[in-house]
Amino acid sequence: MKMRIMHELVGYDPKTDQESFSFRVPEGRDEDVKRLVAIPADDPDAVFSYELEPAKANDIAGLIGAGPLDPALAYYLEPCSEPLHTAEPPPSSPLQSSERPRT
Repeated sequence: MKMRIMHELVGYDPKTDQESFSFRVPEGRDEDVKRLVAIPADDPDAVFSYELEPAKANDIAGLIGAGPLDPALAYYLEPCSEPLHTAEPPPSSPLQSSERPRT
């Protein structure tokens, strides 16, 4: 199965190191977010986590519709993966068969 790298804006409670929230970066905004974070050339897919200053995290939150953020949290841009879906059903799928189901 092929995977693609997506990204999330993640906020952690610095007192407990527990994740407080995460917002998925919409596919159409991924490149904009990577430019805002200034991902280095040696990590073009942004497979590493990047710590964000609160102002930059708020800029990203505004861009992806996540709203104003709590300044007390620690923010990161983190990668996550998602399966790539194909337009064609798998060969074993009954949808690919030219036969009509019998009723």
